[in-house]
Amino acid sequence: MAKTSAKGSVLLIVLLAIALITVKWLKSCRNANEIPAKETPAWVDDGRNKRSEWRYRTLEYTLHARCRMQCRNISEEEVNEILRNGTINYKKSNMNDKPCPTYAVEGNTKDGQKVRIVFAACKTKTRVVTTIDIGVEHECECN
Repeated sequence: MAKTSAKGSVLLIVLLAIALITVKWLKSCRNANEIPAKETPAWVDDGRNKRSEWRYRTLEYTLHARCRMQCRNISEEEVNEILRNGTINYKKSNMNDKPCPTYAVEGNTKDGQKVRIVFAACKTKTRVVTTIDIGVEHECECN
């Protein structure tokens, strides 16, 4: 009787081990098919990329931003490049701005300008609020 009980215990342990290995294997297969969070496109709304999804929304330019861009010779292409690859300056950003949090994103344009562009991360669009050429004063008549 004791041998039957011992065989049953060993069999139970083996079955549990097989079940554990199967579950781990299934999880690894599922994770291998997922898009890594770093490369998640904007259209994937799985919650992993919500903090930066505003960088992939349609851009809307304020009149002030358009005026500053023209005055500082900053193109839409450069705005997009800074938006995608720039670094957020959290000291110049305000996540509590209303109606939309604002992010000051800094980087260098292809022609060497060091710029800061302020974006408002609204629910459906990202608004370009202003553009700043860091270190160079421009005389602009923008309101």
